[in-house]
Formats: sequence, C-alpha cells, structure tokens
Amino acid sequence: MSMDAIFTTTAIVALAEIGDKTQLLAFILAARFKKPLPIILGLLFAQTGLVIPAVVDRPLQLLGNAFGPLALVLVGVTLTQVRIGPYWRDSLWISALKNLALPLLMAGLGRLFGLHGLPLTVMVVTASLPMGANVFLFAQRYDVAQDLVTASMAVSTALGLLTITLVMALA
Repeated sequence: MSMDAIFTTTAIVALAEIGDKTQLLAFILAARFKKPLPIILGLLFAQTGLVIPAVVDRPLQLLGNAFGPLALVLVGVTLTQVRIGPYWRDSLWISALKNLALPLLMAGLGRLFGLHGLPLTVMVVTASLPMGANVFLFAQRYDVAQDLVTASMAVSTALGLLTITLVMALA
C-alpha cells in the first residue's frame, strides 16, 4: 500500500463518517483496491438479509476480538528487544509532537469549528494519549523505522503520564 492509498483511504473514511454511508464507503474501497472481491461479496451478502451460521461466525468474532490484545503483546515483545538509548532524541521529539503539539492543534481546530465544553475536552484529551499500536503495526508491516517507532512508543507512553495529566489539568 502506498502513501497515496493511505491518504486516500483515510479521506474516504473521514467523508463516510460524516453521515451513514457504509455501503458507499464499501463500494469506494472496493473500487480503490486491487482485490475488491471480498468487499463486494460482503456487500452482496449483507443485502440478502442472511445471517452467517454461528459455527462460522463465532470463530471469526473470536479472531477479530483477539486482534487488539495480540497487537499489544507484539508491541510489548518488541519493546523488550529495542534499545531506546540510540533513539532517545528522535523519540523524545516525536513523543512531544504527539503528546503535546497534537492536543494543542486539536484544541485550536476545535475552537475554530465552534466546539466547547465536554466535546472539546474529550477531543483534546484523546489527542494527548500516547502513540497507538497502529503506528507500530504499520512500521512492522512496511519494514520502516521499526526501532525508532518502538522506542518512540516507549517514550510516548512514559511521557504520557505527565502530558495527559497536564492536558487534563488545562482542559
């Protein structure tokens, strides 16, 4: 997947989230990727009103529910193998951008678009959370800057103890 595909997919999902356009989103994604057959078959199956048999659906649900915890275990295992020292400066810079600059940007954009109160607070505090496992998974999948990303996750998580507290106090 190229950067173009990542940005295009993100833009499509963002546009689809504006309203309930699940089918439109699926059609656009199916048209965008080289192997759209699973998406098209899923859309067709959804239109039939049929239900996936429990003997098939339950294992699929279990696999889907296991993804998040397994990703976190993978992050933890990788954290034990990476030395943060060589990446300390870059990791601190990346973590400061994620944990401090992003909440400031979200606060500014939220106010620009007229948000205030609890919705703005939730948006800003959520933006102040440490780096997510998805960044790690992309680095692993595309074999890019794996050690830097892993070190940044560790620094971002440790820094998050202070930055989340700060953002919540200011919000």
